[in-house]
Amino acid sequence: MMQLYLYHPNSNDYLGYMLRDRDHDLIKLHFSYQRVLEKWSKISLSFADNPFCKMGDFPVLSSLLRLPLFSQKAWEVYKKDLEPIAEALPVKDMLGRNFYLINIFVDPEIVDESRMEASYYRDGRVRNIEKFVINPTYEDEFIMLKNPRALGAGLFLTEKFKKLYEENNLQGLHFHRKIEASF
Repeated sequence: MMQLYLYHPNSNDYLGYMLRDRDHDLIKLHFSYQRVLEKWSKISLSFADNPFCKMGDFPVLSSLLRLPLFSQKAWEVYKKDLEPIAEALPVKDMLGRNFYLINIFVDPEIVDESRMEASYYRDGRVRNIEKFVINPTYEDEFIMLKNPRALGAGLFLTEKFKKLYEENNLQGLHFHRKIEASF
């Protein structure tokens, strides 16, 4: 049995950003398993808050809580573990600070949805996940995963992710909602 945590940036205490209208297609990244780095053009983010608020390592991106945005420091911490399943798409803010939008493309078959315990909206999207069942062939292969059907609630972190967060004194995430996962 393992515990997963819902990815939740601390938007109350740390700086947040907004997408410009022309960049709203980024929302589709959460529902895709495609690499896009080769075609990527660095984008600029606008401030959602005062640009001199406290800077965290995982700024919130508008109301898109499940599109992970990492600081340079956070990417360096997780790079080795994430590169097999994700790519870092460079973005910058209006003051020229560099961040990375993390595009996760891990195989959607990692989750056995037929055995997952969840509630659903009428259109089939996942409303709330209580228990994940991970296909055993993927054990120990990920530190982040997403469920593309789970609009607004589909990015999850492992205990290993949390441990690295704490060991490297990273800031800007909440780890308060645990979800059981089994193989």
